[in-house]
Amino acid sequence: MKTTAAIITTYNRKNSLCKLIQAIAKDFNKIYIIDDCSNYDVRETIRSLKLPPKFYPGIIIQRTPTHNGKKKYYKTVSQLFKMIRGTNYDYYFMIPDDMLPVKGWKKTAIEAWEAIQHPAKICLNLYSEKSRFLKPCWTQFQPRLIDDKIILSQWMDLCFISEKKIFDILAYQIPEPQIDWKANPNMSSGVGRSITRTLNGNELLLFQIVRSLFIPQAEAIESQMNKNQRILNPEINQPIQLSKKRIAGIASLAAREKLLEKTVKSLLPQVDQINISLNNYTQIPKFCKHPKINAKLTDNKIGDSYKFTGANQESAYFFTCDDDLIYPPNYCSYLISQIIKNQYRAIVSLHGRIMKPKPIAHYYKDHTHRIHCLHDYQNTTLIDVPGSGVAAWHTDFLKIEITKIITPNMGDIWLAKFAKQQQIPIFAIPHQKDFLTYLHPLQTIYDDHHQNDAVQTMLYNSEILNQK
Repeated sequence: MKTTAAIITTYNRKNSLCKLIQAIAKDFNKIYIIDDCSNYDVRETIRSLKLPPKFYPGIIIQRTPTHNGKKKYYKTVSQLFKMIRGTNYDYYFMIPDDMLPVKGWKKTAIEAWEAIQHPAKICLNLYSEKSRFLKPCWTQFQPRLIDDKIILSQWMDLCFISEKKIFDILAYQIPEPQIDWKANPNMSSGVGRSITRTLNGNELLLFQIVRSLFIPQAEAIESQMNKNQRILNPEINQPIQLSKKRIAGIASLAAREKLLEKTVKSLLPQVDQINISLNNYTQIPKFCKHPKINAKLTDNKIGDSYKFTGANQESAYFFTCDDDLIYPPNYCSYLISQIIKNQYRAIVSLHGRIMKPKPIAHYYKDHTHRIHCLHDYQNTTLIDVPGSGVAAWHTDFLKIEITKIITPNMGDIWLAKFAKQQQIPIFAIPHQKDFLTYLHPLQTIYDDHHQNDAVQTMLYNSEILNQK
């Protein structure tokens, strides 16, 4: 049995600390807490939690001599590290007092740590949030995926798993960070940056979990640490969940009911849920009455853009599909592999356009390249507008504001707009011409508009190029 210890700093987060201790008390041989002179008695508060009596001898609490706050947080962390100098646990977990673990977190963390075989590994961050996902932090190193579970990040913050080696290298103390708080009082403590640079200077490898094993409590969102940045950038408080759930979205016309049934039949074995918007249907077809299907009658006000229904409701891989295609059995798995290959923060599609760089005169004609989902294509190419009927992304990274869609049957352009707003790249991905099966409907959006695309052209110029 591996031995483990948790190390925690705390200050005036009574409710959060209590919830955290209640959540993790059973998981550790010892829990070490440094209290930075909170305005309540931390020791008595933890005693009042009525934990099983066997847990209390394993909770060790010290108090700093004086309140260090943010500017002297390095002293608080140094005191915490000195508490464990004489210990020798297999694994150490540093946990912020304003976080809560997800279900199964400890087993997942240890398995991920043990899966990293490189001798230079030094720590694994257990909190992953949207604002810094796969982005450089405190160094010039560009983080990259090792696999779908672990990132080589080369930076660390104070929520991690490690072995004793990390504390030996740091000599159980944090040097005073060189930060000009007078110039920028909203800067953080600098402790994470200081540790990051020390470890990088020793040519060690720092890793990060892909799916966050911790979520912020309310007091984390209200934190005084880097407060203005948290207000300006709410992504700081958005943990990366990266659920593996698969959801498909379809908008169908009543004239295509028989085609829709074939589309649905091809997708049902591949996904956990299908959201179907039945534009101008008078009733829900029998085949839509399935445990995996959420079907509703819709008015066709935004046409094919109803396929985005539910794209913001939960963490999932989201596939936007058309009712005139049969999707192959490996369709969803293939698109997921391409999302991962493109570092998660991407839309992938089998269809799309690279548009001319200047304001266009004709949406359907003014492109330099057109990738067709029914033709062979061998490259991965950055494009401007995806084909939304053969597209997918992960909802942790792209949010679709369906209430802002005001023109019908222009889902491709609206998807491109949301991607541009949120700085999400769009990639056309390799495929063979017979990958999809086309059902040959009597009429399509292209048939209706390719000779009369003034509205599409105006929308593209105003919403994508930001030119009226």
